Amino acid sequence: MRDDVTHKIIMAAVASIALLLAPCALAQVRIGHEGWEGFSTRGADGKLDRCVLYNRSIDAINAEPYEMLGLSNDGTGRIGLLIFYRPGALTRGPQVPVTVKIDQRPPAKFTGDVISDFHIKVEGPLDQRTVEALRQTKTIEVTTQGQTQRFDVSGLAGVLDALASCADAHPP
Repeated sequence: MRDDVTHKIIMAAVASIALLLAPCALAQVRIGHEGWEGFSTRGADGKLDRCVLYNRSIDAINAEPYEMLGLSNDGTGRIGLLIFYRPGALTRGPQVPVTVKIDQRPPAKFTGDVISDFHIKVEGPLDQRTVEALRQTKTIEVTTQGQTQRFDVSGLAGVLDALASCADAHPP
């Protein structure tokens, strides 16, 4: 019984995340690239809201939406980050400072919106230098509210290209 309740809570959280990521989004189309999965969303007007890829499968996200990374493209070329910590790690709030460290490069400062107690959205725009660094990176480390999440990644050039192709297929 308790596992059933926990599962329902997790599923409700996942549904809430999807709604928060794409307010007014009516349709989702699954997309993927070499181990990364996500979706494109459209608004009420039928136009692209954004394309998002996560560093795990949709099934894995549904099972446990924590300690993961997402990259987004809003269709205008703006690349954003979605960082998921463990439950209760963050305090909700808009425009909180975020530090992103890519490999051994100096940390870059951004702001993000903490939209749940474990999830922050950095919508960018990430500057071109940061996006180019992402294409070649092996590690991404994101710190906010005293919490650090580190990701070992590879093949982000392909992920960014897949996001661009998704956005090109559904121009704003």
